[in-house]
Amino acid sequence: MVRFGNYQLPHVLDVQIQKSRVEIERVIPYRFVAYRSDQTTKGRTVALSGEIRVDAISEAAFWIELLRRLCDDESRLFDLEDGETATFNAKMVDPGYVLSVGDWFNTGRCYIPYSVTLLEVAAT
Repeated sequence: MVRFGNYQLPHVLDVQIQKSRVEIERVIPYRFVAYRSDQTTKGRTVALSGEIRVDAISEAAFWIELLRRLCDDESRLFDLEDGETATFNAKMVDPGYVLSVGDWFNTGRCYIPYSVTLLEVAAT
């Protein structure tokens, strides 16, 4: 189970954590190699994808709205609950989902793929 704040994200299928850094590069006249300096880390970026698995399209609308509302520029604790990755504060951005026309007429289960991005922020 993957938790973001007090919420359990539905059926997470893939989590990719990427670390990036800020580097400065300046061209020096009459030199073949530029000046490069490592400044700082930007923090971790998490690309998360999963499926909203529900019985009715109205339940899917609830989860889509919840993901949309979690993108409120509020810092929450992100926990993979895998026993290896340390928890960290993050903000959710860029929710995306795919709705098919057949989801409205499906009387059985609806499987709606979604994706979100989480950006690590400093603890407040």
